[in-house]
Amino acid sequence: MLVMTKTKILYITILFILCIPQAWAQQILQGRVVNEYGTFLPQVQITDAKEGLLGSTNLKGSFRITVSEFPCTITFKKAGYEVKTLTVETSELLKVELAKQSESISEVYILGQSNHDKAYETAHLDGSKLINSFEANPINSLRGRVAGLQMTATAGGVTSGSGMVIRGQKSLVGSNQPLIVIDGIPIENETSGANQNGGQDWGNALKNLNMYDIDNVQVLKSAAAAIKYGSRGMNGVIELYTKGNNSPEGFTVETNLGGSFGKAFSMPELLNNETIQLINDNRLAWLSTASDKYYNSFDVANSQVGNIAASYTNDRTKLRLSYTADYNKGTYVRNTLDKNNLMLRANQLWTKKFQSELGLIYNNSTSRNAPSIGAQKFASLGRTFMEYPVDFAAASNNDPFESESAWHLYGHQAKKSGDTFRAFLQNSWQITDDLAFKFGGNYSDQNTRTQEYAGGFFERMLGNQSIFHQENAYRNRANETGKDWMLKGEFNYRLALEKQQFHASLGYDYWQSEGGINGQSFVPNDANFHIFKNGGEKQAIKKFEGAENMRLLNQFTIQHANQKSIHGAHLLVNYQYGQNFYANAGTRVDQVKTLKNISKLGNLTQVYPSFGLSYLYGSALQNWLKLPEKTLTYAKLRANWAYTGNVTGLYHYQSAVTDDLELPYPGLKSVYKPYYSNSGTWGLRNYQTGFSYEYARELELGTDVSLWSNRLDLHFTWYQRTIDNYLYDMISPLEQFNKPLRDVHAKVRNQGLEILVHAVPVQSKSFSWHSTLNLARNNNKFLALTSQSTADLSNLGSQNDVSLVASVNGNFGNLLSSYAPKTNAKGQAILNSAMEYVPAGEAKVIGNTLPKWIAGFENALTYKNFQVTALLDAKIGGDIYSGTHALLYQRGVLANTKFGRSKELGGVERKIATFQENPESGELETIYKSTFDGIIPQGVFDQQVYLHGKDVSGLSFEEARKLIGKDANGEYILQPLTASDYYEGFHERAGVRDRSVFENTYIALREVNLGYHLPSALARKWLHAEAAQVGLVGRNLGYIYKNLPYHLNPDGFYNNKNGGSFEYASLLPVRTFGMFVKINF
Repeated sequence: MLVMTKTKILYITILFILCIPQAWAQQILQGRVVNEYGTFLPQVQITDAKEGLLGSTNLKGSFRITVSEFPCTITFKKAGYEVKTLTVETSELLKVELAKQSESISEVYILGQSNHDKAYETAHLDGSKLINSFEANPINSLRGRVAGLQMTATAGGVTSGSGMVIRGQKSLVGSNQPLIVIDGIPIENETSGANQNGGQDWGNALKNLNMYDIDNVQVLKSAAAAIKYGSRGMNGVIELYTKGNNSPEGFTVETNLGGSFGKAFSMPELLNNETIQLINDNRLAWLSTASDKYYNSFDVANSQVGNIAASYTNDRTKLRLSYTADYNKGTYVRNTLDKNNLMLRANQLWTKKFQSELGLIYNNSTSRNAPSIGAQKFASLGRTFMEYPVDFAAASNNDPFESESAWHLYGHQAKKSGDTFRAFLQNSWQITDDLAFKFGGNYSDQNTRTQEYAGGFFERMLGNQSIFHQENAYRNRANETGKDWMLKGEFNYRLALEKQQFHASLGYDYWQSEGGINGQSFVPNDANFHIFKNGGEKQAIKKFEGAENMRLLNQFTIQHANQKSIHGAHLLVNYQYGQNFYANAGTRVDQVKTLKNISKLGNLTQVYPSFGLSYLYGSALQNWLKLPEKTLTYAKLRANWAYTGNVTGLYHYQSAVTDDLELPYPGLKSVYKPYYSNSGTWGLRNYQTGFSYEYARELELGTDVSLWSNRLDLHFTWYQRTIDNYLYDMISPLEQFNKPLRDVHAKVRNQGLEILVHAVPVQSKSFSWHSTLNLARNNNKFLALTSQSTADLSNLGSQNDVSLVASVNGNFGNLLSSYAPKTNAKGQAILNSAMEYVPAGEAKVIGNTLPKWIAGFENALTYKNFQVTALLDAKIGGDIYSGTHALLYQRGVLANTKFGRSKELGGVERKIATFQENPESGELETIYKSTFDGIIPQGVFDQQVYLHGKDVSGLSFEEARKLIGKDANGEYILQPLTASDYYEGFHERAGVRDRSVFENTYIALREVNLGYHLPSALARKWLHAEAAQVGLVGRNLGYIYKNLPYHLNPDGFYNNKNGGSFEYASLLPVRTFGMFVKINF
């Protein structure tokens, strides 16, 4: 494969060199580009209408270009600034000033897709895209807007996290989440959520971000683009850059206010009351009441957000101070997320050659009562189906004391309070016009305090007594800490010759991180239940509920845990020859240190080389095809080849015994993050753990084309990435067991295609229409899987014995289960003696979760001061296993379980023998009662199955019925199952898992935004303001199309891990409507 890759690169290099023009411009033009405040602007693209790109500015805003003749017309372009075109008569030194582009409340703004000197594809978004969406987790605003970024919002309330995968899954046991970086400060984008045994999703640090401070976003998808992040960049990088560099001169104030409300929708399609009247099933006793009041289980969600930012700018100083309050209430009772953010950003030009940039960010957040999801004690189905039949009225007052059902729903109280402080300092020293030195660092400190509590509940008895259960009561508290810091420095050198330009970067950085946890767990002093007369509830609560009635059960402390450090050095060289040819090459070397006690694995050295080429072929193609002038604005070919990686370090070994959420924090219900000590232990217990790292190489090819003065932009990218996953099974403590028990090498190939189309169908003085379509497709395959003991890896996630399994013949998307139906050679399903479907007993493929395509389609219409935008988010193909469907089908409450319930509903006749005494003769007589609620299972009986003394092995129901024969009264002894028994037979140990696998294709109306800019004259007159905007927003409005049946939730994932292919008992989707106001003074 490596030989083939080298051959491809050689061919591409030769092709590009052959295409280089042989004639070059002879006139030299020099100058400098600044903004309206005199600050140097680097990477400004300089173009000529006839000859295309002429060059770009260096770090000090200077440029030196060649033109064919004077006079000439040249254009200066930089993302975020107004385009300026000048006619130059002579070669005198130029000073060019660019003005900042005006902001738009919902502008469709795809930046930098055509950076001439870049051999890789990146995506850029304006920060205004991320505000006013009224998403509690603001990172969800990226959904549908970046080609190749697949996002799934965990359906676990306002406190939950988001799944983010760039260009397909790559890691077997590590997170596939991309790295998030804000102003150079890395933020660990951890996985979160529940599993098949239940749990809560408390999200991660991303939910606390303040998008009102974000100026723009850059998404690095390829290995070449993320090379500077080395051993943390394999899953891609999302860079966030904060505001403060482009504030207008003088003192300004910006305010943003907004509010929203949201309602749950799309409840599962249950049996309706009309059907229930035709059904004889005790299990449905409370269903009619419950289904009528289903939505009463959910509150109306709401949010309020306020932001104020003050800026001051002069020719040497820039200051911006921002405060944001963001309060969110979910649809689940008492589920809230409150955030307060404070940010200071300062830029100081000390001299013409030296400047500093400082950022301080403080966040305080409080999350309460993340709902239980992913198991049968869940919130998504309201107060129903936890037990059956369930007394719906018992939980109607949200009172946890009412019953055990109510206790599971409302009795567990939890609060997580967090404080995060981040800081960065960046210094730039322009040593000469061509040599610069950047140095600085960043620091992060996080602290999360957890408090958990559950009291007792009453079990009502007949008569006037109740049993008070306090044996499951608890009080817990924990404190989690995390710190990381980084130092970095980089030299940048630029050399401009007549036909060539060189730019080189040589840098070093050091990053270190560690964390810790301490906690205590308390249980009641008296663990027995007690009987009280009704009316004695206050006495019970007073006697047992106080903290003074609790005793310490366990306490634990883990310090200096999860230690990791990276020494990284990089050398990158960019080369430009003439106007059309660009090349870059570089390498990064990382020394990754984790634990001292695991031999060479604790001290890894990784090398990540990179090479890229790009060629502008627009002029040559236009001349060759003799296209009309201005038809082809710009065209580029690009190719890159690079290595990247990821060092996961220690991880928890998932098995049937040690589940992926079972951590050694005794009694703690909502702490899921592992903290490993230097010996590999987790506090009180030793576990079998694993160590992993990944190493990947990628080839990316693409082209970018712009037509008719950027009215139509096309971007095509193809990539192929091969990832080597290295996994090692360990046993702690590592002082005693410092060598792996087993090592596994899994080679995975990821291959995909990305398409981005941006069009301006209409552009006039008062009306414009911008349209952006992105499409992405990714396929992966396991090329090799070598292990000392197995050919499969099932760490990827599971639900109800359905696993996301890696195997040599499969890919990340394979769903396998040993509880698929067992079949004979003819493909007939096998039944046991109870006429239930027998499980296969060996893993079978029952689906594939990989989507064929993911897509986003955004349109913006502007008429004078009005603007309307609409965003569609689509997923084509890919299966999902629905635990909700499996549970509700087995309980016989889904709409499709009406079949067989009565004669009108397709039920077959069943004759039930009863005995009664003949009043005349006094003898017992057999009386047959006919009902039409029977169902005959399709399939044949298993081997060694005997019914009524007859061997019915291999026979169908009808064949077995005839073999067994009739009774003395001429009626068949073997009767069909009742419909109730038939559906109840679809339990967790039956061979029916494939029945709950569905294709999950959808087209979602993700957002609609209507905005109005108040005319400047009216803003000054009415508000004494420079500008004002108002707008209405609808978010997650519904599905234009979905093929999941029975109103199941396409976004009902209960975690954001590799196992995000499972839906089980998550919250219902929420449709949100909001309003916002923005005023600038």
